[in-house]
Amino acid sequence: MNTQLSDSLSHNNIREFTQLARKQIAGKTLRDKVIDLVLAKQTTVTEAIRISNQFDEE
Repeated sequence: MNTQLSDSLSHNNIREFTQLARKQIAGKTLRDKVIDLVLAKQTTVTEAIRISNQFDEE
């Protein structure tokens, strides 16, 4: 979440939040985001695999 998304939420501007969020994640899958988090060292490969497998089972 970036500053713009946080600001729109703190001001209860759901329309702006939704538009910004859609723009930010356009074309990205959950796996793409998880890979980004691993590369940024914000999560581990083990956790990424666990989450990925959890969604594959559903």
